[in-house]
Amino acid sequence: MAAAGTLAGCGEWSVNPGYVFEDDRAETATVGEVRLAGGDGAVTVSRGSGTATQIHRKVWYRDTKPTGRQDRLDGTILLLDTRCGRNCSVSYTVTVPAQANVTGHLDTGPIDLTGVGTVDLDTHDGSIEVRDASGNVAVQTDTGPIRLSSIAGTVSARTHDGSITVRTSAKTVTAETDTGPISVTDVTGTVTARTTDGSISLDLVAGAVAAETDTGPIDGKGLGGPHTSARTSDGSITLTLSTALDVVARTGTGPITLTVPQAEGGYRVQTRTTTGPTTVNVAHNPAGARSLSLSSDDGSITVNPA
Repeated sequence: MAAAGTLAGCGEWSVNPGYVFEDDRAETATVGEVRLAGGDGAVTVSRGSGTATQIHRKVWYRDTKPTGRQDRLDGTILLLDTRCGRNCSVSYTVTVPAQANVTGHLDTGPIDLTGVGTVDLDTHDGSIEVRDASGNVAVQTDTGPIRLSSIAGTVSARTHDGSITVRTSAKTVTAETDTGPISVTDVTGTVTARTTDGSISLDLVAGAVAAETDTGPIDGKGLGGPHTSARTSDGSITLTLSTALDVVARTGTGPITLTVPQAEGGYRVQTRTTTGPTTVNVAHNPAGARSLSLSSDDGSITVNPA
């Protein structure tokens, strides 16, 4: 427990850092959903062994010690409220014996989830991390990074100021940030990635790709969907295809480099650059089955065979 108002050197009083206590309880009833609500506080939810839901609570307060609890069961919904009055907040670490969905909202604080079902939540200020989710994941934060891995359902990730990382997803991925890089790896479905200021990195994407940034490079390899669209106002575009597909690549400033496998029937190649050399080392077939449309206002264009 922290001490309040201790005398500091030079005759000054230090600011009261507050007090902290922790406790634990078990919930034996079935929990199918964990719902977050509140202001400031961290929440961690994971799947564990045993038959009961374990709830560890850490309470910070500055004035009056809270006497009640902010967590309760409503049917099969475990409600976690991080509010406990003025100058008071609660953080939770919860272990559930069976897979549970996670929903809700926090104002400020990190959220960390492992081995859950579907996820639908947001926070104003804090990171969000989800691992091993069996359902769809929809997450949003105003400020903070988003890290998602091993997601069986669709992914929708949005942050105004922070990076987005998605690794191993079975379905559609939509990732949007105003400021920060986006990295997507090992996705079976389609990918839509949009950042105003940041790079986009794609690796092993089996579905169609739409990647766009105002400022930053776009780098993709192992692309195998039916088509790829990459657009940046200021940055390079480097793409390596694992299968023959249609490509549209546009940049205002920066080089474009494509590495493409052989395409049955060949490629229809269209290039445009105002400043910079163009080197196309694959055969152009006006009746080709696949199209490469490449444009750079200020930069080179290079197409090489794999």
